[in-house]
Parts: sequence; structure tokens; C-alpha cells
Amino acid sequence: MRILQIIKTSSSGVGRAPIEVSCAVKVISLNQEFMGHFVSKQNYPFYRHNNFVAASHKLPDAGRLTALLQEYFKNPSLYQTEAVLLQGQIRKDFSITMIANVIICVYGEHVK
Repeated sequence: MRILQIIKTSSSGVGRAPIEVSCAVKVISLNQEFMGHFVSKQNYPFYRHNNFVAASHKLPDAGRLTALLQEYFKNPSLYQTEAVLLQGQIRKDFSITMIANVIICVYGEHVK
């Protein structure tokens, strides 16, 4: 029960997720409303599209979170290797050039 209290009172911002992943840190998509999984090559497109929020997933659950962390600690090097692989993709997708191009496209569509 204590883990749910910590989650409910935490101030985890979704904006940090790309920064953490770009530093090759494994990230679990988790907030007060949704609990997802570690961000991986397979689920990265979903999380990127949803601003790294596990939208439509279930509420956080201490048992599932414990199981997820136990899975990680069984083979942390596997997760770390994947984090390094994601690092390049995140840096590309969230580079200043890419973000500027997206903003230009959005404004360009609305100016027409």
C-alpha cells in the first residue's frame, strides 16, 4: 500500500521521460492514473505519440510494479543495452532541429 501513496504524492512529469531515455536511463511509464511498462524499442512509438504517458493503461498497482522491477533486476544488462539503443532514436526525434521543423509545419498548416 505504501507504494501507491508514494505514486499519488509524487510529482513525476512526463516531460522528463525523453530526457532520461536520451541519457540511456530505463524509464517506466507511470503516473497517478496509468501504469505502463519500461519504454522499449517495441513500445517506443506508442509512448512517443502519447507524450510518454501510458494512456489507456490500468491504474498503478503495487503488485504489478513489484513484478516489473523484479523482472528488471533479473537481467539489468538486457534492459541497459536496450536503453542505449533507444538513446540514439530519442536524440534524433527530440533534437532541436526536429522540434523546430515540427513547429514550422504546424504554423505553416494554420497560416494557409
